[in-house]
Amino acid sequence: MTIVSEYPRRLQERMLLRLAEIALRSGEVKAAESMLGMLQKEQQHLQPWTVATMDYLRGEAHRQNKEYTKAEEYWKPLLTGKDDLYRAKAGLALTMLQLDQGTIKLEEAVDRLEGLRYMWRGDELEAQINSRLGKLYLDQARYMKGFSILRDAVAMSPGTDISNDIAYMMTDSFKNLFLSDALEKMSPVDAITVYEEFRELTPDGDDGNRLI
Repeated sequence: MTIVSEYPRRLQERMLLRLAEIALRSGEVKAAESMLGMLQKEQQHLQPWTVATMDYLRGEAHRQNKEYTKAEEYWKPLLTGKDDLYRAKAGLALTMLQLDQGTIKLEEAVDRLEGLRYMWRGDELEAQINSRLGKLYLDQARYMKGFSILRDAVAMSPGTDISNDIAYMMTDSFKNLFLSDALEKMSPVDAITVYEEFRELTPDGDDGNRLI
């Protein structure tokens, strides 16, 4: 931290934000808050995008601390802010938090994420939004829609960790669908249609044979 404090202000902003984000991904909330606190002291001199990033990361720190109301207080203003990236990131984070807390219904969460699909394009955030949306469609038993969106999400970031994670989730969800009681709630025509469209998700071995 002492070394970072000696860098020019603009470089400090980028480095501290990046380090805080990495810390939060590892669950090191106190370390992230310390870095954000260093930036807070210079808030009157910070770029607007830096302030937006700080607010998003502070919200995430509160979420990890299970301080959900405080997380919402940081994320909600970003939804109407001028920074498109953090409008999308905060929209995704807030929607999933409120869905998990039961303050919005599944249908509303789907509607919100459908809107976010067109707000941000071209990197892993787009894949994250589509991944969440596809999973919500599966939760609604809208399997063709859900698997189609998930397949698109895999193609958005080929070879990345998130792409691999989505591909694994698709295979697991496909197996669970056809090897569980959920299959009994589908018509034979719908089941065959989903299977034929996404048959590449059929697992190998005994599970694959049972599924077929």
